[in-house]
Amino acid sequence: MALAVILGMVAGTAQAGEGEGSFVAESKAPIPIDDLMRYNVYFAGIHCGTMTLQSFLDETKVDDPTYKIVMTARTSKFFDSIYKVRTRIESTYSLKRMSSIRYHEHSEEKKKVKDKLYVVDFGGSQVRRIEGGEEEIIPITSRHVHDPLSFLYRVRLLLSEPGDHVTLDMICLL
Repeated sequence: MALAVILGMVAGTAQAGEGEGSFVAESKAPIPIDDLMRYNVYFAGIHCGTMTLQSFLDETKVDDPTYKIVMTARTSKFFDSIYKVRTRIESTYSLKRMSSIRYHEHSEEKKKVKDKLYVVDFGGSQVRRIEGGEEEIIPITSRHVHDPLSFLYRVRLLLSEPGDHVTLDMICLL
């Protein structure tokens, strides 16, 4: 049974702007570079945890620089006794393809561990989803695929500037 939780006023401020002198800084980057945002999460007006979002450019692949977007979330010590959450999600976004190429989510919620990996295979027009040792093939029909983190960053970049204060009202299903 899914439990709907309304998270009010999840707020944060970008800590850094776009990097200087990098491959992408010369043009409008599709995702903010060297961006760190810290959020406090509240439930019914009570602080229940923290979340961070961070992005950086990995230029080690000269032929296709990629962005890494990392999200971490954790409940506060008080809320750990009620519903403990420890989550890390990493998204890899290809600059050349302007698309997600990998998405990995590892989380512990209320002592239950989840590990999901999505790998985009453009040659085979599919996404491989791996969870609990099981693999599922999902067909794709588009040249561009966006996972939830890359989508969030793309929308944020289109709606605000680096350094802007960001307030987001969210509804999460746990």
